[in-house]
Amino acid sequence: MGTPPDWLHGLLDWCVLQDATCDFGQPPAPLMEEIAAFEPAALDFLAGRPAVWRPGRYPTVTVARYWVHRAVRTIHLEPDDAETVAQLRGGRLSPVFLQAVARGRDGVGGACFAASPNIPFAANPAFSHRVKDIAAVLLGGKPVLCPFTGERALARDTINLHTFLHRTDGRSCIIFSDPDISIAPADSAWYFPDLGILLTHGWNMRPDADLAVTMQRVLDNLPAVNAYLPSSERTIMVSEETMGHVGHYIWNVISDRNQLFQIVRPEDIGVLTSLDGGHFFGGVTELYAGEVRPVGRVMRLPRREDAFAAMLERRGLSLILRDRFVTQDFAQRVQVWCERHVSAEFLTASAAFRQAAEPLLMITIRLENRAWVEQESGDVDIINCLAAEHPGLGIVIDGLNALLPGTRTFVPMSLADEQAMAGRIVAACPGARREHDRLHPGRKRRLVQPDRRLRRAGRRRPGQEPLDRQQARRRFFQPDVP
Repeated sequence: MGTPPDWLHGLLDWCVLQDATCDFGQPPAPLMEEIAAFEPAALDFLAGRPAVWRPGRYPTVTVARYWVHRAVRTIHLEPDDAETVAQLRGGRLSPVFLQAVARGRDGVGGACFAASPNIPFAANPAFSHRVKDIAAVLLGGKPVLCPFTGERALARDTINLHTFLHRTDGRSCIIFSDPDISIAPADSAWYFPDLGILLTHGWNMRPDADLAVTMQRVLDNLPAVNAYLPSSERTIMVSEETMGHVGHYIWNVISDRNQLFQIVRPEDIGVLTSLDGGHFFGGVTELYAGEVRPVGRVMRLPRREDAFAAMLERRGLSLILRDRFVTQDFAQRVQVWCERHVSAEFLTASAAFRQAAEPLLMITIRLENRAWVEQESGDVDIINCLAAEHPGLGIVIDGLNALLPGTRTFVPMSLADEQAMAGRIVAACPGARREHDRLHPGRKRRLVQPDRRLRRAGRRRPGQEPLDRQQARRRFFQPDVP
């Protein structure tokens, strides 16, 4: 069977995420046979031995997930867990490394960069550890804290866009930089094949899924991976994720760019990949057009798999960078881009809305994922309660975006259902008047357009009695009171 399409990967991810502790059950006999063949192939590869893998009737990612679930022990190391640290020391892991992991999200990055006096920005607190990974352009490899020696080392082999293979003294481990988390730690999980242990400091929510996808990509591309690893050539490649949500896009895709171009010269970056789907604000190639122009090569690619293939072909060391802050410069770039690309109609309506409404309140509606169970009735109560005290109240109802195929947490979402809910909320607010309701048009090549709906609530019609303030308070804080 070939590689499943992106949307199927997303749906499978979403199903698994519904219960992280779900019982995978007993696999059917044919799947058990493939799992039995997968394990030696994975372990041979990681040990540096010749590996053989032939995909069967099941997608390799399915086989890999079952293998991880059955054969790998995941340990979320908590602070002050001295007993687990002592047990892990028995596996010949460095006490320095284990203590750093036990310190939490910044422990390993802090120890790594504290041991890096040759990196000029290593001690600068303004930069997150994930941005400091760009020191690879100066060192020829990504700085890591070696789990076996406890010393600063360099990882030069990427086996997924955010995953590194580290070998020393006949031992190997896989080092994971969390692919989509805004806290921006340097590294967040480590797999030790000789111990059968996947170790994380607790901030990586899905290290088991990351391990399964990494091994699937490796074994499904063994000839190309085997040609990549022995090469001494490494091109620094800044890779990019794709996110179908404005907030995730800012934190998990493009948050690092301000700091990145301050730390290193753009021409020192060999390749910058930018995925076509899921971009807001034009992506890095438009927000930072002047900065990316000197980059050795900017590649616009349709899928993560294409970025992985480009990494292997170009002998790239892939880095996915993150930061924890939105700088003023970044905010201004976004604002300027939006003003250039929205319609004149929207700018006029938005300006009039902001001038007439006081105060302004934004509420977000969600379906399925992280949704408030009573959000529809709750939002109505909040709006009516506030409108009783603030007759000029303006409401911005913010939903999600046009669906991005393969975005796992948005698989069950529906933009049409969100719009219908927004309409019901407006209808349930006496005196509400709809001012602007539309999807912003974007360039035709962009797959996802921001969805912003402006509503007005609290303006009374001529002759309408005002809401009783105390009655509104009781209805909001004590829903059972008429």
